[in-house]
Amino acid sequence: MPRIPQCQGVFYRGLRDGLIAFAEAEFRLSALDDKGHSLRATLRGLLDRARTPERRAGIEAELRVPPAPPQLIYLWNAFRRLSDRRGMGLSGSAPLTWPEIDAFSRLSGLHLAPWEIEIVEELDRLFLFPPKPAE
Repeated sequence: MPRIPQCQGVFYRGLRDGLIAFAEAEFRLSALDDKGHSLRATLRGLLDRARTPERRAGIEAELRVPPAPPQLIYLWNAFRRLSDRRGMGLSGSAPLTWPEIDAFSRLSGLHLAPWEIEIVEELDRLFLFPPKPAE
């Protein structure tokens, strides 16, 4: 859990939780299957072919993403920019590194506080190791 400034703890914890919920849903829907199709694309195709209102409602529920808190969208954008430039390892995407975050901060002019970096790191962990879907 990020060390959010004490005077703003409850407020920012709620925003952080909202951003994490948004990110989890985005990562889940963006995950690719073995054919290279995202879950989002697959569900949209199923939605186009759904015949019953119940089936449509179920697919629409799976496609629903909680809104990202507008107050922290800058952290989501920073994470996406960093993630677009991430390296690859032997087993896939490599985690973001401190030098990458430092270079991003210096070159972009977006100087992140320690608690903001912790949220970016948490987004990175979710990206690399998404939670398993509930069955």
